[in-house]
Amino acid sequence: MSTRRIYQRQIPIILVSAIATLIIIEYFTVPPKAVTPYEVTVRAAKDELGLWSSIVYNFVLAFGYLTLVVNHGRRVMEAKRSRRTYLSALLLGAVVAFLILGFASPGGFTGAQYTDLYKYLVIYAGAGMYSAWVHHPYNCYRYFRFTSTYSTLFFITWLFVVFRELPVIVTIYPPLYDVGTWIETVVNASAQRAALAAAGVGTIILGVRGLVGKEPGLIEMEL
Repeated sequence: MSTRRIYQRQIPIILVSAIATLIIIEYFTVPPKAVTPYEVTVRAAKDELGLWSSIVYNFVLAFGYLTLVVNHGRRVMEAKRSRRTYLSALLLGAVVAFLILGFASPGGFTGAQYTDLYKYLVIYAGAGMYSAWVHHPYNCYRYFRFTSTYSTLFFITWLFVVFRELPVIVTIYPPLYDVGTWIETVVNASAQRAALAAAGVGTIILGVRGLVGKEPGLIEMEL
């Protein structure tokens, strides 16, 4: 077995398996209030692993942000100008501007002034992007063309949810709000739970196959 295979495949599998096993054992065997030495030890080990998971996650997140800034910086420095160049410059400018605002504003990044600026600039700009919903009916017709019962139901349920978000429609006919809410909280929630259950079962199967060496995965394909 090559050294590359060991540190790229075997060591991550062993670490993930050990941590997952400990978390599962703690979940099923330790009550909310740990009393015995065994329960205290397992709970402490799980909490310590959770702490280190947060530390590793923050380092990975910082690395991702740094990589994003470096890639956009390289794009800005390219001699050939394109639309992507100006978009990257706009992104980097926004990052620098909000960093300056965060450090210069009273209270820092958690202060009321910075929070209000972020809310009324970024969040409202993001809300304005939701105007893209006007393309959905055309896309539904373009891709589905109501050729089946599923595509028709998809469009109808989406339409009722959109009606719920339009004050003018709800004011004219208030029951549409309840219909849209029912679709989101019952129909949509049920479909999401079914999809989550299927994804969970599939993940467990892939994990077991990986542990017994029957699922090569992307790492094995790269090797």
